[in-house]
Amino acid sequence: MQKGRVVVGFSTIPSRAKDIDGTLASLAKQTAEVDCVCVSVPRKSAREGGKEYPIEFLGERMKAHFPKGVGKVVVVDEDYGPLTKLAGMLKNPANDVPGCVLITVDDAGGIHLTDAGR
Repeated sequence: MQKGRVVVGFSTIPSRAKDIDGTLASLAKQTAEVDCVCVSVPRKSAREGGKEYPIEFLGERMKAHFPKGVGKVVVVDEDYGPLTKLAGMLKNPANDVPGCVLITVDDAGGIHLTDAGR
């Protein structure tokens, strides 16, 4: 059976972005192999009154935890609330392939993926 692409995605809010390392560390330690870890963020947070996201900081943290380029920061046009995490994954054309599995997780850390759909 051919392995499908597996993408794990989440979103965060500006006030929690500084604490993102716990989530990224948890995802980086998984034994289940994933093709991409995607944090999706709008340019400004509707929930936090238009506060801007630290996009550059998030990119640096992704590179630190996923040095092989698996980690991506995807900027979406609007803040869709909890659906923002999915919007970013859907925006990536690499994910538009048969058999692609999209897994959404929370930004609170402590994530455990067992087989990641493989």
